[in-house]
Amino acid sequence: MICDQCHQREATVYYTQIINGQKTEMHLCRECAQKARMMMSPFRTPALWNDDFFKNMMGLDQAVDGASGQSCRSCGTAYDQFRRDGLLGCPSCYEAFRDSLRPLFDRVHGSHVHKGKHPEEEPGNAVKSPHILKLKQELKEKIADENYEEAARIRDEIKREEKGGEDDQS
Repeated sequence: MICDQCHQREATVYYTQIINGQKTEMHLCRECAQKARMMMSPFRTPALWNDDFFKNMMGLDQAVDGASGQSCRSCGTAYDQFRRDGLLGCPSCYEAFRDSLRPLFDRVHGSHVHKGKHPEEEPGNAVKSPHILKLKQELKEKIADENYEEAARIRDEIKREEKGGEDDQS
């Protein structure tokens, strides 16, 4: 997608602004995004956009301290580092700091379960029910515990649920 501002470079920044219910969307290249950032009044307000802004907004200063001292096995990011700058190092960090991140996600997003967006016109993209997601988690746990009989039962239940509850005994 081409930049909406200069119409020359590839747009890499997606900007959405809502003022008084009026939504404005722009696709900008890096250079135009940097210029726009300097011109937008909220970005020029140092008291608002200081180092603690995102930390305070997300409640990182009040996050659960249970993971303090822990670090991600994949990338080495320490939980204390995440609390300091608000950035996780890799996808594995979500698992490494799960117990501490859940209350944070509940507070910021209202849930720790990702719902995402799906096109309404494509029925194949329907969001899986929380029950199926729970069953899949149980299946992983049973396999990890080498409880294969229970894992097979859960696998079959998942198949039935995904087919719409049909009783398939094949």
